Amino acid sequence: MEKTGGTRPRIVVIGATGFTGRLVAGELGHAAAPHPIVLAGRDGGKVDSLVREAGAAGPARRIEGAEVDVKDHSSLARAIRSGDVVINCAGPFSELGEPVVARCVEAGASYVDTTGEQPWMREMRERYHEAASSAGVAVVNGMAFEWALGDCAAALLGRRLAAGGSALRSLDVIYAWGGSASSRGTRRTALRIMGTRGWELVRGGWRRRPPASSKRTVAVGGRGLRTAVTFGAGEVVTVPRWAKEVETVRGWLVMGAGKAALARVVSPALPVLVPLLRPILEPLALRAGDPTDTERADSRFTIRLEAAGTDGRSEVVEVRGTDPYGLTAAIAVAGAKRALEAGRPAGVLAPSQLVDPAALLDGLAARGVELVTEP
Repeated sequence: MEKTGGTRPRIVVIGATGFTGRLVAGELGHAAAPHPIVLAGRDGGKVDSLVREAGAAGPARRIEGAEVDVKDHSSLARAIRSGDVVINCAGPFSELGEPVVARCVEAGASYVDTTGEQPWMREMRERYHEAASSAGVAVVNGMAFEWALGDCAAALLGRRLAAGGSALRSLDVIYAWGGSASSRGTRRTALRIMGTRGWELVRGGWRRRPPASSKRTVAVGGRGLRTAVTFGAGEVVTVPRWAKEVETVRGWLVMGAGKAALARVVSPALPVLVPLLRPILEPLALRAGDPTDTERADSRFTIRLEAAGTDGRSEVVEVRGTDPYGLTAAIAVAGAKRALEAGRPAGVLAPSQLVDPAALLDGLAARGVELVTEP
């Protein structure tokens, strides 16, 4: 681990000029944390403009800019030093994320990101957990709307089961969205996810399956039965890190019955077709703009968690709210602030292992996040 004595730890935002990165920069500009901020991106001119905006919008504090190319190790080495905490918003993470993780572990800096790419999250755990533990740094993928809210709600379910003398045995995580707001980066990443086989944990065994390989009906948000198909939810790989007796974790995505039927038909071919069609599909996905503030506010979600304990008892909770992108910025900043504190754990961790799950969800209540327990 590299050492830089006497230097105050900083919060470094990689990908700060992107849509999510700008929201994180805005959140940091208003946060009551005393640590210096570094806003980093590939375009130096955009970085300088963002630094001026952040300085004008928030309280007086040290905000710097850095021109960083995540594919250039020397560039990362100049931007990230021992004791820092990095918030990485530069995706797709399966293409751009690992060099940042590697530099953080090498330098002795902690790391959180906003990825939604489940297979990549599992790879980072396999490749860097021991090294991050030895370096004494925290590496947390999915410290965002996806997948921190579901992981933290699941941790609370696990606590509830433990209070009754049981433990979490199985968990189904069901995502339902209302509204169509998505950023360019999200759409670009979604294409890669569509062409990737995600992970499921079933009866103690790991298996990879393409999206929409199974379907079910589920009651979500008190709105009656709806159709859901399997997808690679991040909680599938985060929950087993702290739920030692869990045997089954599956992710589900709610969609219309017609779309679900079509998705199941084309699912086996997606890992072959999507990479071939990406040169055509990606420009189309990037043509539309990023969501407006109104579109963000109109974007509603429900995350339903159905848990079963080792004693056969069932527990169900739903996390409901609006504006996933704004929540992502708040969650990422909360994770970074916790990573700067003494006594935080080390290794490649689940979100609920870094932050206290009840505190995170309670802190987001003012932003409209609601935790609903079904009787």
